[in-house]
Amino acid sequence: MAGVLRLPVSHLDPPEMRETKGRLLQQAGYSEEYKLEEGCGVPQEAMARARVLCMDEMEMYRWKPWGGVGFVSWWNELKAVRMLETEGKKAGVPSFMADLRCICEKMHIPEDDGVKEDIHDARYTRLLDFLAEGGMPRPRVQPCNFPETTGRGLIFTEDVSHPDPVVAVPRKMLFNVEQAAHSPLHKAFEALQLDDDTRLILFLMHEKFGTTSKQWEPFVALLPPSYDTLFFWDDTQLSELNGSRLLSEALTQKQHLRSVFDALFPRLTHAYPVLFPSDVYTFDNMLWARAVFDSRGFIINIEGRQLTTLIPWAEYINHTNLAGHVSFRRFDEASQCMLLESLAHGKKGTQAKMNYGPMQNSELLLSYGFVAEANPLETCVVEVELDDEDELYEVKRQAVEALKIPTPHLLHYVEVAEENPYHYLMAVLRIVVADSLQAVASCVTDAQCLRGPISNDNETLARQTLAWLVEQLMAEYPTTLDEDTSLLQHCRATTARSPHTEVLATPRLEMALLYRIGQKRILQSAIDWATHVA
Repeated sequence: MAGVLRLPVSHLDPPEMRETKGRLLQQAGYSEEYKLEEGCGVPQEAMARARVLCMDEMEMYRWKPWGGVGFVSWWNELKAVRMLETEGKKAGVPSFMADLRCICEKMHIPEDDGVKEDIHDARYTRLLDFLAEGGMPRPRVQPCNFPETTGRGLIFTEDVSHPDPVVAVPRKMLFNVEQAAHSPLHKAFEALQLDDDTRLILFLMHEKFGTTSKQWEPFVALLPPSYDTLFFWDDTQLSELNGSRLLSEALTQKQHLRSVFDALFPRLTHAYPVLFPSDVYTFDNMLWARAVFDSRGFIINIEGRQLTTLIPWAEYINHTNLAGHVSFRRFDEASQCMLLESLAHGKKGTQAKMNYGPMQNSELLLSYGFVAEANPLETCVVEVELDDEDELYEVKRQAVEALKIPTPHLLHYVEVAEENPYHYLMAVLRIVVADSLQAVASCVTDAQCLRGPISNDNETLARQTLAWLVEQLMAEYPTTLDEDTSLLQHCRATTARSPHTEVLATPRLEMALLYRIGQKRILQSAIDWATHVA
């Protein structure tokens, strides 16, 4: 039996992303179609093309089209396998699908989550009854506590295999704007023409803090009362992020939410005093509601609409940087349910985990209130600008434009002897320090500056410029990498205080330290690479 596997660039990608992926795939020489033969396995080039098609902007920034496509990240690998599964079904070659299932099983790497404790809380039974009344089949996972590692999570109640559904939540039990349309607030929403995100936040505030018509109380009662996201850090705690871009990003987001609140209140309270009482619709309560959606919301496609959604029961599943047991959530049109399916074999009594996506620690801190130690996805932004007083400015600007070099420029952790790890950034720096028209032309010819040095002198200047830029970023921090590493060790062993802010050792100080250490390791590795003499 034979079939054809087709892997076109997705029309769901933004136009710029589609154009970039198409160009890079053409440079790499990857075909759009692959002939599948029974028993011939998964074509390596098809797997490589799927990885490219599933890359996000950060992954594309790191990829070198002339270097092949091996493993990119666990998130990318998950998406690539799912794409091959979806398109492979159309090809109708059973052995190909069986080989993909084997790949799925091999992707799962067990993790030690430490001691587990049963949760005896009647509220979970009440929630399960509430969901069952709404048509949800009994899930294959139940809440459990892992005090040494993840805290509350989900464990398998039976053995599962790919692609068994782990949780299937009916459409009417998904907490989103479709359900908000049935709330007492709906007429006010329509009269004021509020956007979906605002409706959803106000709806959750009503269900959590209101006193009447609370249909979702069994679900909302189990939402965390507080969060460790940056919205809730005080000024002293936030000052532990001094020197980083994350601090200004956190403050900007909080200020934006404040402006949204001020635009709504007290205007809504005056217009609808019964629906929007001032003691319920406070800024602190809005911060809490926003944190719920940041940390627990999924964006899902239902009949062409992208809806931010809370998925009862499924939202207790914890994140892993690895592949995890559970694959993507997807809305199944046939059953009208939101499905979480098993990616690999899950053993009864073990914790079910899911990769939330390729998240850096800045995103984890902003949205979830935790960091991943030694996060392999961490990057730093470095800004490079052409000198507009340079007599070669215009020709250099055209050279950068012709090479279609993406921005912003990102640094990631590298080994000192790694060859051309920052190909886009170094390409720009080679152009920036070029001292003649001939040197600029050498950069552009066959995109040589993307592939490596154009001359020894130019490379020396480019590396010196990189080292200087990164040293400026490192100098923005009030502490050194060694000081942070030492303080983290003390923080974990004692009740140490930060010498910078006198903050007592707390989970938030530890998170700030882990974030700073991750950023500084990347910056130091860039300095080491730039100053290394082979």
